[in-house]
Amino acid sequence: MNVLLLGSKSISRQKLLREARIPFELVQQDANEHECDWNLSLEQTTRSIARHKMKHVLLPHGNNGDICFVLTADSLTADKYGRLHGKPLHKEDARQKFTLFNEGVRVGTAFCLERKQWINDTWVTQQAIEQFVDAACDIQVSDDMFEEYIHYIADYLNLSAGLDIQDFGAQFVKSITGSYTTIIGLPMYELRLALISIGFF
Repeated sequence: MNVLLLGSKSISRQKLLREARIPFELVQQDANEHECDWNLSLEQTTRSIARHKMKHVLLPHGNNGDICFVLTADSLTADKYGRLHGKPLHKEDARQKFTLFNEGVRVGTAFCLERKQWINDTWVTQQAIEQFVDAACDIQVSDDMFEEYIHYIADYLNLSAGLDIQDFGAQFVKSITGSYTTIIGLPMYELRLALISIGFF
């Protein structure tokens, strides 16, 4: 059975893969997201960061002819003005973001999936798929509920714009248009099709 090598520390992405029964192992990647251009569109920026992460994945050595499958991804949030938001820097940054988000947001996730083969002491990319999926989300976290929100969502500083639409956070979601899982961090329908296309299954 093939195992997906995931270059991501995201707990949400790992949970999605486990629930989908897609076997994976974590690999390190040392990309600095802020080296990418954040003045582009939501789609262009998330794609560029996912590609940047793929270039910085640290893969184990293989044996001649070995095949591996590698996945990286990035999620960003755009407010109604089109401004991009990544992970909150601190609590007050998250509070300011949620003040803007009460009028709706777009969340986009891009992923890079590559099939590689070990040839002449290096991993050579045989096939690559890159895809972007976005969704609109109306999430309402009032000022008087913000402290409770961050209390129960301890990992909010590691989420795109601090958004959590699962578990405790689900009660603040008024509506979603588009892919639910792309807001969580990985568009699972599109990923499954990509995995089939690349020969993972």
